[in-house]
Amino acid sequence: MFHLAFEYDGCQTVTVYIIDFSRNLQFYRSHNEDGSMGFSDAYFVLYSNEADLRQRKESDPTRERREFEKHLNLIEPQKRLFTALNDVVPGYANLIEAKTVDDNVKSIIQFNKSLPKVERHSVELFDFMVMWMKQNAP
Repeated sequence: MFHLAFEYDGCQTVTVYIIDFSRNLQFYRSHNEDGSMGFSDAYFVLYSNEADLRQRKESDPTRERREFEKHLNLIEPQKRLFTALNDVVPGYANLIEAKTVDDNVKSIIQFNKSLPKVERHSVELFDFMVMWMKQNAP
């Protein structure tokens, strides 16, 4: 299973889990090329260490947190993907250790001052992500 995040029609973030690449790839490629789906201006990925996440889970009985272990296992592959995106477009994906809301906001504002210009419908970026995901299964 692979994960792509796009902005769709400029109004919302759509998270796409691609299970069958060959079947779905052309669908997403055509929407990227026709401009109806494109990349975000930037990515801000907030993360915490596993011990903190487990403590939050145990301390919050109001949330079910189904598939918690599965989501924990996706953290490192997600970090690798966004690190790889930064190798292609420096500063595009910003990994921020989540501390407090105020610290998170300050970090995002600081990164926001120097975001690179990214072509929203870049075929090259799309192809890079597809290649990376084919080579780096979670």
